[in-house]
Amino acid sequence: MKYLTAILIILMPICAISMELVATSPFTYWGFKIYQISLYTENGHYEPDGEMQLKIEYERYLSGKDIAKHSIDEMKKIGLKDEKLAKTWHDDMVKIFPNVNKDIILIGLKKTNGQTIFYKNAVNDNNILGYVDNPEFGRYFFGIWLNEKSSNPILYKILQSKGIL
Repeated sequence: MKYLTAILIILMPICAISMELVATSPFTYWGFKIYQISLYTENGHYEPDGEMQLKIEYERYLSGKDIAKHSIDEMKKIGLKDEKLAKTWHDDMVKIFPNVNKDIILIGLKKTNGQTIFYKNAVNDNNILGYVDNPEFGRYFFGIWLNEKSSNPILYKILQSKGIL
């Protein structure tokens, strides 16, 4: 029994936490839908320091390298200034992000312990693409959509306001 208890304690953080939808919206560029983005939290309300999940369902082909480059560019727009850190995170994302096409879903899970984990199509141990173990990364990556300096202010407002488009 002592070993079973130890195993359960070790496995508890791995178990999926139930998440509630906060908001969802399409992201379009020049009239073309690029993806549908959805924000989930434990209680259905956006809390900047809480655990959250962004689910991005792609509508067209994008290379993983392009997703990584665009992510770093957007992180810089909201305040990332450390070029060495930007290069490290870019390299991490190039390794993590696959090429995507219609109906591929990438999910980012920002944990309260500072880790950001990325999944393909579903949140479970079999679908982990990789992770970045730095709380600042999660703040900047999720800030692409959830920071007041986001390059898409309408999406920023929708994702924080129980909006569904």
